[in-house]
Amino acid sequence: MSAHHTSDLSSAHELALLQAALPVRSAVRTSEPAQHGADIAVETSVCETHSPATRLVPELLCLIFSQPDLSFADRILTSHVCHAWRDASLAFPATLWTRVPPTTRLDTMAPLLDRTAALGLPVDLMGVTLAATRPVRAICELLKRHMWHIRTLGLTIIDCTRSQRDDITSAQEVEAPMLRCLYWAERHSWGPIPLPTTGFFSGYAPKLERLELSAKTVKYLSSFTAFRSVRHIIVGRVDMYAEDDLWRDLISFPALTNLDFAARPLRRNAAVSFAPGVVMVPPPPTMITLPHTLVRLRIQVTSMSQLSVLDMDHISSVCVARLAHSTRFMDDADGVVGLLVHLSPAHILPVRAEMEMILDASSVSFRISGELTRTFLNVDADIIDHPSFWESRFGIVTSLTLYMSTDFQERDAIATPCPNVEHLTVVRVKHLDVKFPDIGLTFPNLRTLALALVPDSSHSLVFTDEITTFIGSLGYEAPKLETLCFHGTSAPVHSDAFHGLAEEVRFDEDKSVPFPNLWGDM
Repeated sequence: MSAHHTSDLSSAHELALLQAALPVRSAVRTSEPAQHGADIAVETSVCETHSPATRLVPELLCLIFSQPDLSFADRILTSHVCHAWRDASLAFPATLWTRVPPTTRLDTMAPLLDRTAALGLPVDLMGVTLAATRPVRAICELLKRHMWHIRTLGLTIIDCTRSQRDDITSAQEVEAPMLRCLYWAERHSWGPIPLPTTGFFSGYAPKLERLELSAKTVKYLSSFTAFRSVRHIIVGRVDMYAEDDLWRDLISFPALTNLDFAARPLRRNAAVSFAPGVVMVPPPPTMITLPHTLVRLRIQVTSMSQLSVLDMDHISSVCVARLAHSTRFMDDADGVVGLLVHLSPAHILPVRAEMEMILDASSVSFRISGELTRTFLNVDADIIDHPSFWESRFGIVTSLTLYMSTDFQERDAIATPCPNVEHLTVVRVKHLDVKFPDIGLTFPNLRTLALALVPDSSHSLVFTDEITTFIGSLGYEAPKLETLCFHGTSAPVHSDAFHGLAEEVRFDEDKSVPFPNLWGDM
């Protein structure tokens, strides 16, 4: 009670009584928090005993906590809900705590790393950001302490000071016996990271298989040639000139089988006049020799003409993607056809091959597969109007799958024959009853046809003239097709009408055909 209230008492007797009562009231107050805490403990125990969620076996709780739609932060929160959930979370560290998503606060996760280290578990640090505003030294010390059991390390360095860069270099000098994947990017204006005097990881990372360097860190590639176990290299934008050190460094990796890179635009070498009437034309660029060990190659280009300097005949699987936003480097369709034929010579492709083609509003992407595979993404759509595209070496295609994207529009060009295609599959996102756009291709030797829906489309089919009109536009010369299949849709009531189009008609409601990921499926 305040002194102001005490001064208002009418008599000293009343004041004495009040003062005598104060210790008793204080004792009551002191006991209230303890009693309250005891009550909460009892309620928690009752809740944990009777709640269905807390009575689940730890293995099932682990399965729930590991679901991909539960973020890492939420996973941490669930481990603090109750004793049962925390015990279950800590009981399965290999499942729940060995993969750390990208973070700028790795220093706060020291207890987590200590637990995995105590059990000898490898950890995947998917993205550690080292920025000038963060405790870089503390994070680097943590990395040094745990480098021995780090399996994946992603590093992004942003605007670090000189002393912070020295700390980063120190962390990269520690041996990494479990390291398999390294991603390293830099975004700063304070100068490069000093190279470790003893080499990266002191020259000891015997399991390193995958190396990914950004456009600013690709200059360090030669420092990793000591790691002879590297099989997959991903680098940022590179110059497409044989004189660039990158191409020499790549050959120094004896186990290299996979290579991904993005190409910088070629500099245009214009003719130079040295004297009146005398014009010196620069020589053609020197061919770039790629490692003979390569099996898979993925390239991002701004123009298909950038591929003309690469010798790729010996590579089993090649995927080329033209960057869709590179509108100022639009390719000439005639030139592209000739280049594609050059990149897929007859002597390295089989006699009979399969092709998958995705039809978009302004571009096409396709993959031709046989003993070798060649994939081209975001190519000018006009190439499919060129007879030479189908009649040349690509005429080996006998099986073709066309995927119609939602924004594919009917083509106005004269129909181009595909004489060797005998088996055709057409996959649509829209309902099969919706009008089929004219694809601008004919198939005189067509034998079998399949019409399919992607998995999320409707499963019902009502026979309309749209389907027969589309089938008739394919230009096959036989009186009937051998087989007509409908995938991902049920048979209509009057399905007998389809037997006028093919000898055999099948409906497979359970089989839908998803669009392929031509870039990721390599």
